[in-house]
Amino acid sequence: MKNKHDCSAKKKGHSHKVLYKSILLAVLFSIGFVLLCPTLTRGQTTDTGSSQADQIQKILQSQLQGLDFGNRTMYMGIWVLHIYSYQYTTGTYTLDMYVYFFWKDPDITTANWYLTNGYPINSAAKVLINSGINGTIKYEFYRVTATLNTPPDARDYPFDKINLKISLELTNSAVNIINLNWLQNQTGLDPAFVNPNWKTTNIELSTAKHSYPFGIKAPYAEMTITQAKTKPSSALASLFPPLVFSFVSAVSFLFSLKDPGSVGLRMGLNTSMLITTILFQLNISGSIPPSSSVTIFGLFSISVLLFLSLNLIVTIVGFAHFVKYKNEKFALKVNRWGFLISIALPVALFSILFLLRT
Repeated sequence: MKNKHDCSAKKKGHSHKVLYKSILLAVLFSIGFVLLCPTLTRGQTTDTGSSQADQIQKILQSQLQGLDFGNRTMYMGIWVLHIYSYQYTTGTYTLDMYVYFFWKDPDITTANWYLTNGYPINSAAKVLINSGINGTIKYEFYRVTATLNTPPDARDYPFDKINLKISLELTNSAVNIINLNWLQNQTGLDPAFVNPNWKTTNIELSTAKHSYPFGIKAPYAEMTITQAKTKPSSALASLFPPLVFSFVSAVSFLFSLKDPGSVGLRMGLNTSMLITTILFQLNISGSIPPSSSVTIFGLFSISVLLFLSLNLIVTIVGFAHFVKYKNEKFALKVNRWGFLISIALPVALFSILFLLRT
């Protein structure tokens, strides 16, 4: 019995030792894993960052291959991401965009540039996010959110288009002028770029050199985004009410000029339409941007006012002649010819003024 008890005690002691060793190994393995994990993570991150940098370098090399980087020549591009707070009447808007520059000239250490038609929304809104050298080509990438302004011209309102301009100058040189060129295949609008109620119809890129006192010249670049109304029917919204007023006024030609009651109704109808048209024009004028000449809407409004005024004149003259001479045939003739003249004169006036305006 004693031998059996000793054997069982030895077995239990051996099993406890095995258990303790297993726990100790597990603890040591856990500590080692915790210590090695950050190292592995850092190594993976470094590898990922390195691969991304290599990928950027390869893309830059393929995109810049074949470009003529002459002496003091710099290429640039703009990629517009978003637009905010577009004000139709003032031509003010805020753009979020990337601006990037590429050059070889060893005398140029950085691209000193600033916006000429706006400014960053705050001191932290213009950031150099990437720079380096790809072979012999230096590059700088900026991210900027800026409030810009392009003075609107509503001469074609309500069929007008808007321009969103990004204008900038380089200040690197005073005597030796930098030749600034566009990197066209990397300039444009991001798919996320949306200006509500407007759609992009054209993007124009241009460069020039601005001259200043003391012989200073600054390279200048401008990107112009032209947009038209998304729905053509929206352009007719401002023309529809005057058309309705004209139609209501035209109905009054059906009223006889020999009946005082009909004449009174006719005069009241024309007078109310004339006043309503004037009030409508005053109300909508605040939503129309400035223009370099009379707008299409203005010409149309003048024609409508002329039609309403002629209708009122025909009514007064025709009724006065009938009261004095009691000639029904002449009154009818005045009404018919008055209707034709009231339509022909406004149309002719609109056509002439439109041709003279252009």
